[in-house]
Order: sequence, then C-alpha cells, then structure tokens
Amino acid sequence: MSLIFEVLCIDQKGKVKFSNEKKFIEALSYNEQLWESELKILQDSHGFCDEKKGVKLLIQKLDTSKVVSDLFASAFILTVEGEYEVLEKLRFRLLQHLRDLGFNHLRILNDEVSAHIAIQIYPLLNKVENLLRRYVVKFFTTKIGLNWWDITVHAEVREKAKLRIENEKVFTKSKIINADVSLIDFNELGEIVYQQKTAFSKVEDLVKRIESADSIDALKAELQSNYAKYFKDYFEQQDFEKKWKRCFEIRNKVAHNNLFVQEDLEDTFEILESLTNIINNADEKIDEAFFSIAEKEALKIATEKAEFINSQLVINEHTELELNQDSDGSQLNEQRKELPSEQLKRPYKLISEDEILKQLTECEQRFKDGFIGLRYFVTEILASQGYSYSPSYAVINILADKKKIKIYDVDNPYGVMPTKAIKLLNKEVESLQ
Repeated sequence: MSLIFEVLCIDQKGKVKFSNEKKFIEALSYNEQLWESELKILQDSHGFCDEKKGVKLLIQKLDTSKVVSDLFASAFILTVEGEYEVLEKLRFRLLQHLRDLGFNHLRILNDEVSAHIAIQIYPLLNKVENLLRRYVVKFFTTKIGLNWWDITVHAEVREKAKLRIENEKVFTKSKIINADVSLIDFNELGEIVYQQKTAFSKVEDLVKRIESADSIDALKAELQSNYAKYFKDYFEQQDFEKKWKRCFEIRNKVAHNNLFVQEDLEDTFEILESLTNIINNADEKIDEAFFSIAEKEALKIATEKAEFINSQLVINEHTELELNQDSDGSQLNEQRKELPSEQLKRPYKLISEDEILKQLTECEQRFKDGFIGLRYFVTEILASQGYSYSPSYAVINILADKKKIKIYDVDNPYGVMPTKAIKLLNKEVESLQ
C-alpha cells in the first residue's frame, strides 16, 4: 500500500545553500544512507525515484514574497510516496538530513504512516476500554448493588458523566439506559479499578477503624480482606495501573493525531494483550472477592451519604420545578413526568441494626405460617415507615454476616427463580422476647 509523507521545509536564517528545486534534489540525492539505487530524475516534475526502494520524491518551491509578518529565505514542500515498510523507517532519517541542509523550521503536513498505525491501534484500545467497562459494571453491581456508582466513583467524575448525557441523542438523553460509566474518560475508568484497594479509601475512615479495633491482628484481618486481596492479586501485582496509564498516553496520541513509529504499534499490541488477560482473569475470579463486616459497615456509611445527597438533589429539583411552573401548573406537571416515579416517592430515612431486628421480630410474629420475602420486607414494611432501600439492604447484609439473621432461598409460587427470604436466627429471637 502506497502512503504519503509530506514536509514543509523553511530556511528562516539563510543557512540553506540552494534556492531552487533542482539544487534541492541534488542536495538530497548525495546522501547514500537514504537511498539504495541510482536515482531516476523525473522529467515532468521536480523530483526523483529510488526504484529499488520503490520511493518517489517531489519538491515544490513556495512563493514567500508576500509573507506579511515574517521574513525567511526560502520554503519548500517535500512529498515522499512509498510503501509502509520503507517510508516508516525513512521519515526520521530524511528529517535529520533536512536539518543538516540548513532548514531550521520543519513541519509535517501529511503523515499517512502515522495515520496507518493509529487506525490499527484505535480499535484495539476501544476493545479493551469496553472490556473494562463491562467488567466494572458487572463487578460493582454484583458486589455492592445498583448504587455502586454513587459510592465508588468520585463526585467530580459523576458530575462530568452527568453533563455528557446530552452528547448522545438516542440512548442516553432519552434515559432508556443507565449510561453513567460509558460517559467517563479512559483514565477515569481505570482509576475506578486501581483505586479499589480497600473499602477504607479515606484517611478518616481508616483512623476510625483503628480507634475501634479490638486488636492489631483483628484490624490487619479486616484490611487484608478477600476484597482487598482480590484487587491486589489480579490488578496491583500485574502492574495494571502502569499499563493502563501507558494506554492512556497512546490513546491521547491517537486522538490528537500525533506521530507514530512501528515500535508504538508493537508496544500497544503487547500492552493491550496483557491488559486483556488481566481483565479476563479478574472477571473469572469475581466470586473470590467479598467484603469483611468492617468493610460492609464502611460501605453502609457511604450508602447513607449517597442516599442523603440524592434526596437533597430530588428535593432541590422539586423546588425548582415549583418555582418555574406556569400559573396553571401545566409546566410543573409536564416536568414531573420526566422524573422517575421511584424518585418522587422514595423514602430517605436511615435505619439501625436494632430497628431492623425489632421490625423483623414483629413481622415473624404476624406471619407465623409463611416466609418473609427480603424485597417485601425492605420495600414494603420498612419503606412504609420511611426507611431508605439501599442502606436497609446494607444493614441486613451486615446482620447476616454477624449471624443475627439469615437470608435464604424459597420456592417462588409466581415465577421460576427462587425468592430471597429473611428470618431471625433462634438466639436473636430469644434475646428480643
């Protein structure tokens, strides 16, 4: 495949010893390190061919007499055409020779070699980026829940994603999908993974845990949980962060049409193959990662904070709608339709462990002959008293880890999949009676 490499050559200081195309061709032709055969001068244009290399070179002199704001001795456009394998190596040596001839101002006008490399690189970057997005959504949804985005991602990143919703007119603007993670940058996507070394991500969280720990051994066991070990084994020890940042640099070069060499392509192949293996291996071992009780308590606090912030946003949005409504209220009614119904009625009160146990005891006394569905308990029993969904689920999970309650499966009379049910363990029932 024949490609083009084009350079603007400017002699700003009068260092070049020629002033026309013919002499320029002669100055290029004497460098035996550039060419492999006797050059064939083209009769119908200013240029020559190296038939052994399969390269054609053309020279065009530019008229600089009407330049307004600067003065330079001469300017030429040099165009080289040849196969990728030849041109990729020739480019840099040719630019060095042009410098040696006295051209102090060189600008690449067209580099189809770099474009050829970038075209090969981008689909590979896109593939590994989407692979990590898939993993992130799968991992955090199954390990934390649907509110993982509010808990694990920095506020400024979440805000950036929110602002970009309007960029895509079909899927995201219509809110037909949850597109948050697809709206963040390549480097921010990587940070979600390599910053997840422990649930105690903030210094104040760690200090509080140190103060409340029964012993140093107990604290070490909490901090080195399976969750932390999972990320250490499958990401940190595999140099995931370093490799992802290198890919980010390459991606920026592609996005900004920077110059590439063959080594960039080979380097990209190697790094992306390694990253693909890292992500796939981590995906296969997702079940190995689980939270300690202390980490779940830290996540519960994060969940409560996220719930509070979201409740304030909904309240503020309602207030703004009230202030902007038309006199007949039609605008308000129309805008309220755009808010998800669960946001309009969702409770935001937080629940304690003791309150969960008390509510569950009362339910068991009322439903002695049947089971208590977990979802029903949270979204109907607790929600009817104003308790928020996500923090309630978090507290229930902590109580299950503490062996105070049990979450189990029962046959679903209305569907194929079993239903999650909840009950107090016997010792807990006795203590509450």
